[in-house]
Amino acid sequence: MKASLCIITGGSSGIGKATAQRCAGMGMSVAIVARGRQRGKAAQAEIQAASGNPDVDLLLADLSSQAEVHRLAEEFRPRYTNLHVLINRGSTLSRSAPSPHRRHRTTRTRPDGSGRRVHS
Repeated sequence: MKASLCIITGGSSGIGKATAQRCAGMGMSVAIVARGRQRGKAAQAEIQAASGNPDVDLLLADLSSQAEVHRLAEEFRPRYTNLHVLINRGSTLSRSAPSPHRRHRTTRTRPDGSGRRVHS
C-alpha cells in the first residue's frame, strides 16, 4: 500500500483523525482535510508521530461551502497524480436556512431507532 494515496475529510479530530492515523500506520500516503490551519497542523504532527509515517499532508477547506470544495479540487489536481481512497468523515450540521452553496439538505435518522427522518 506504500504508493496509495488516501484523503480523509475531517482528519483533524475524532474518527477522521483515528482513521488517518491507521492508514498512515499501514504505510499509505495520507492527506487530511481540515477547516483550521492550527488544528490541522497539530493533527498532522500527531498522526506523523504516532504512525511513524512522515507522508501525511494537510489540505485546508471548509466543506460546507461548494466554492471551497471546488477550490480544494483545484488545489488537489497539480499536487497529486492519483487518488486511491477517499474517506469522507467531515460534516456540518446547521439549523439555519440553507446557504446558496448547499445543493441538498442534511438528512439523518432519529436516534430512537424509529427510522423516521429528521431534516436539518
